[in-house]
Amino acid sequence: MPKIRAGNLAAHRALTWNALLDSFDSLLDERDYEAISLSDVAARAGMARNTIYNYVDDKAGLLVATFERSGRSLSEEIGRIADDRTLFAATRLGEVVRLLLVSFAGGTRRLLLLHDVSTAMPADERAKLAAPFEAVQTHVMRIIVEGIDAGEFGPVDDVELTFELMVGVMQPALHRVVSDPESAGATAGVVTHFLLNALRSERDGNDHEDTGSGR
Repeated sequence: MPKIRAGNLAAHRALTWNALLDSFDSLLDERDYEAISLSDVAARAGMARNTIYNYVDDKAGLLVATFERSGRSLSEEIGRIADDRTLFAATRLGEVVRLLLVSFAGGTRRLLLLHDVSTAMPADERAKLAAPFEAVQTHVMRIIVEGIDAGEFGPVDDVELTFELMVGVMQPALHRVVSDPESAGATAGVVTHFLLNALRSERDGNDHEDTGSGR
């Protein structure tokens, strides 16, 4: 009988499942998706290969689960930034930009950015991959609205379109960071400066710092 890693079966399953996801994510930092087998994941997690099939059917399912977990974590962290009213909206937006760029420099998120593996997945699986980004959109749009209300940003007729334009700016920056993870800090600075110049109210001038300052 397999050794229980925690105090009860439910805790054991949760611990084992997270170990598998951690192992898969770390392997994606080291090699291509196609070069990773379920045996590799099990070995990295310190368990028998057959154990994986108690949790997931195949590698694609493991990819979706790993991304779902990391996406939830990213969305929650961005939500905490968006909720921090002690910071200017410009500061919060800069922190979100930096977090997004750094988070896509490795692991599952990097894979999904470089290779659109989601196109081969069923519609319900693709919806799971998209869900965290819908939450991120909500958080960022809220920062924009609060910046407008506070007079930090100029009036915007269409906040949703503004967000989509920001995504267009972020895409080449994300690809640069994926190709050169060491560039994340500098790239975040350039992107933040560009976006804030586009959003900033003319009457605001340079009264607020781009990053790092609270109210």
